[in-house]
Amino acid sequence: MVKPLCFMVMPYGRKPTQVEPGRGPAEIDFNALWDRAFVPVIIALGYEPIRADQDLGALIIKEMLDRLLFDDIVLADMTIPHHNVYYEVGIRHAARDSGCVLLAADW
Repeated sequence: MVKPLCFMVMPYGRKPTQVEPGRGPAEIDFNALWDRAFVPVIIALGYEPIRADQDLGALIIKEMLDRLLFDDIVLADMTIPHHNVYYEVGIRHAARDSGCVLLAADW
């Protein structure tokens, strides 16, 4: 049985949060968040988790666009301002009228 696909749109690596001191963490390790939180939850919900940096083909932009257009669900982490995340969410919204879940930390 083929699992439905969940394409994760998020920053990679450690990024500053730009949150006022005392209101949240100074930075987030998005790779650790992916490995320890998102992947287990996505699998538990019955989806195959995928991030763009896992597509190793020569045409990574085409693969990313195909995922944004055709994967069953797109999960987007909007916790910090990030131009690539905004761009990819915009593509998904233009291509499909459903199947895009936006999430963000609430500190």
